[in-house]
Amino acid sequence: MKKLICGIALALALGGGLLAHGAELVQNGGFENGLTGWRAQDKLAMEVVADGVSGKAVKAANRANYYASPAQNILAALLKSGPGEYKLGIAAKAA
Repeated sequence: MKKLICGIALALALGGGLLAHGAELVQNGGFENGLTGWRAQDKLAMEVVADGVSGKAVKAANRANYYASPAQNILAALLKSGPGEYKLGIAAKAA
């Protein structure tokens, strides 16, 4: 389960979103407001850059562990939305 959560956190951090019933569950998924709503999962340096695949993105560097990534806790939003189909979209760029 921890790997799945880290994978979702990384996917969202790379410039994506998670939709439930047409509503965005991720706060500031396009980084329009910098790193608001995001936190570091473990130790890493985070900064918003303008040259993401689809606009702004987060650049993660100096990761202390393989699972270190930008993250959001969306458990409350998932519980509120309940069971159903969720769509996850990402845009990624390797540097």
